[in-house]
Amino acid sequence: MASFELLMGPLLVLVCFALILFGIFTAQVYFYWNTYEKDSRFVRNFVLALWILEALHTTFCICMLYTYFINHFGDANEVEVIVWSAVATVFLEIIIVSLTQAFYIYRIWKLSKRNFLVASIPALALLARVVLGYVAAGFLVSYKTWTAFREERGPQLTLNVALSCGGFVDLVTTGLLSYFLWRSRTSFPRTRHVVDRLLHFALNTGALTMIFSMAILFTYNLVTTSLLWAGMVEIVSKLYANSMLAMLNARNNIRNASASAQHDTSGSGPLDIRMSRRTTRGLASEAVRVDVFKETVTVTDFDRADAQDADAHGAPEPAKDPAAFAFALRRTGSDV
Repeated sequence: MASFELLMGPLLVLVCFALILFGIFTAQVYFYWNTYEKDSRFVRNFVLALWILEALHTTFCICMLYTYFINHFGDANEVEVIVWSAVATVFLEIIIVSLTQAFYIYRIWKLSKRNFLVASIPALALLARVVLGYVAAGFLVSYKTWTAFREERGPQLTLNVALSCGGFVDLVTTGLLSYFLWRSRTSFPRTRHVVDRLLHFALNTGALTMIFSMAILFTYNLVTTSLLWAGMVEIVSKLYANSMLAMLNARNNIRNASASAQHDTSGSGPLDIRMSRRTTRGLASEAVRVDVFKETVTVTDFDRADAQDADAHGAPEPAKDPAAFAFALRRTGSDV
């Protein structure tokens, strides 16, 4: 049997880090709630529900730490027992992760023009992940101790497959979002800049959660002397929640960056029109008409209409209208 410090030390450190992530998530929710007041009621209620679930998850994490480090401090036999608050955190973690991943799958469904076949691939993997996750949580209740949960074949197989399904969902959703965004790229600087920013967010947030899910899988199977993997489980839900809110809150930055790119490409100086001497002599008594056309990219608020379907993890779709910047000189009267 491992010592108390070796068994519970990593759990304490990682749960404390999870509390920090909850503070960051709360700040993001506050910023979102006051910045995007025109978002649909569905999205705002979804964010509020996610915060309530995270607050409950954090409360149970603190309760678990109090039980292990206050009530049973230094008692290696008692800390081997799986307390009810630890089981509660696992159930809430499954709900939070499944909600955020379902949100990403919903965006893929809209990006693919409501293609159920495309969205069904990650959706089925997510369903398997949820079912197996709850089965693993049930094993926590039935086996009573951490050692039994680790050594028995049933919990091992169930948890390994559940974590693998979670990583697969992250991989597929990130790949599909990146594909649809890449397909919307054009040769125009402003549109390309917006799409590149969305690709950057999709790849980084998807890769982070996928790598962390795989890290839980490896620590559960390889690090057998501590509850390092259990501490990582408490963190993963907050990573998903923070990544989703980062996507929602990044929309203003993407708009501003898009406007800056348009300003840089359009230029701020006067329009210089040069004409030959023969032409200028003939224009003395004639009207000159200059038509200026330039690219316009409209970025709408999230989920207010179907026009924003190409939002990656919550950001709006860049416009695809062909941009043109040209001028035409037209003369009235007789030729010179």
